[in-house]
Amino acid sequence: MGEVLACEFPRQGVKLDVVGQIDRIDCGTVESEAGKRKSYFLVIDYKTGDEELSLQEVYYGVRLQLLTYLAAARQFFLRRGETAGMIPAGMLYCMLKNPVVAESGKISRTDAENKLLDKLRMRGWLLNDANVIKSIDDAAKFIRIKLNKDKTDIDGRYKKNTKNEQEFDVLTAYALKKLQDAGEHVLSGDIKIQPFRTKKKSACKFCPYRDVCGFEEKFHDVSKFNLDDAEILMAKMNEEQKGGV
Repeated sequence: MGEVLACEFPRQGVKLDVVGQIDRIDCGTVESEAGKRKSYFLVIDYKTGDEELSLQEVYYGVRLQLLTYLAAARQFFLRRGETAGMIPAGMLYCMLKNPVVAESGKISRTDAENKLLDKLRMRGWLLNDANVIKSIDDAAKFIRIKLNKDKTDIDGRYKKNTKNEQEFDVLTAYALKKLQDAGEHVLSGDIKIQPFRTKKKSACKFCPYRDVCGFEEKFHDVSKFNLDDAEILMAKMNEEQKGGV
């Protein structure tokens, strides 16, 4: 789905249109615990490599793609007048690859198939709602979230892969704020080189402009992530997207 996401800049009278292609949107309807029907939409992005969602990377503005898609999809449904109960069920990366399982010893065909399936399960965040999870993938064959034995709640081990409705509202609003910030930096002429670095990766590693950029990590400062826990990061994003910082 192609969709234009508009971001306003009240202080400068400028509008930023973010244009892209959403690979896939699934829609469904489930019954809530109160017995009411509610509709949801799920955003899926196809990837050829391994991708993970990280609150830290969202907070620092370097992983906003899926949240931007989620905001654009919500805007699309609002324009169509589908406002009643149309909630985001989540956002997932779907890996398009042929995974390989490497083992030092012999394993059974069943174990090999299970290990391959695990590598192909979609990663991301889903709504913390057992009914929605059952509607998307009751057997957890294609997602990295499982329900408890009686299927009334999400298994505690997988809660970290879920967000509630309020958290999705905060995350999408924060993503829009970061897009506005980026637009304002462009308008102000800010073109300084400021790559990020974590313990595991650096933005410079796969950059196609590395040879002409002239930036050397050993001689320049880079933006290091100060990794906080999820509750602190959500609180910070909630405060900042409301203009508290």
